[in-house]
Parts: sequence; structure tokens; C-alpha cells
Amino acid sequence: MNEKEIAGKEKKEGPKRISRGRQVNIRLSNEQYATLEAKAQAAGLKPAQIVRQIAAGIKVAPRKQPIISDDIAASIATQLRYIGNNLNQLARHANSGGSVSKSVLEGIQEELGNLWRFLSQGPPNQQGTQLTMQTSEPT
Repeated sequence: MNEKEIAGKEKKEGPKRISRGRQVNIRLSNEQYATLEAKAQAAGLKPAQIVRQIAAGIKVAPRKQPIISDDIAASIATQLRYIGNNLNQLARHANSGGSVSKSVLEGIQEELGNLWRFLSQGPPNQQGTQLTMQTSEPT
């Protein structure tokens, strides 16, 4: 009997794991270990992962820092919510037989353009710029 028959259930296939049948123990000086830890932290990896990558011939590069701060990302998410809400209001208004003025549509298009430029070019400085979105009712 195999393992599946004994348990009475089939095992779910998960992500394939790499079999690591060999273990290498090395001794490092405090300075060498501090260097290894610093490189691992800069790359966002554990020291063992760094050693495996080096053994596989993979160049270990420091992790890229995000272009924008968490505050700016939160501001962008807020602006996207405003835009989504406005578009939903306009769609509801138009679908109920109302008309949407050209100036409202041009305003939304302008704000989307501002947001696109901000995202594609990055903030002028780390504080970024405040994006403005008018939340007016459709006319």
C-alpha cells in the first residue's frame, strides 16, 4: 500500500520544493558574518539564501528602494478612490437618463492625466505633490 491509500485521502499537490540533501557548515569571523548579514538585509533575504544564490552563480544585488513613500502611496490610493467614486456617480447619472457635461468629463480626464504623469515621472521630491480631485456632483 502506498501513502495515499493508507491515509484514505489524496495529498494535495503544493508548490514543488527543492530537495536540499546536503548541508554545509562553515565558520565565519564576526566581521565576515556581519558582512554576510548586511548583504542579506540589503537584498531582503536571509543569510542562507544569499549563500545559496552565490553558490548558484546568481549575482546578489541590494533590494531596490521604493520610489515613493508610504504616505505618497496612501495619497495616490485615496485619489484613485475619489476618481472611482466620481466615475461611478457619473455612470449612474448617465444610465438613469441624465446628461454629463463636457466640462465634468474634461476635468476627470485632466485629473487622470495628472495622476498618470505623477506615477510615470515620480514625485519631484520625496514629499511629493498633493493631487487634487474635485468631488462635485454631475450636472
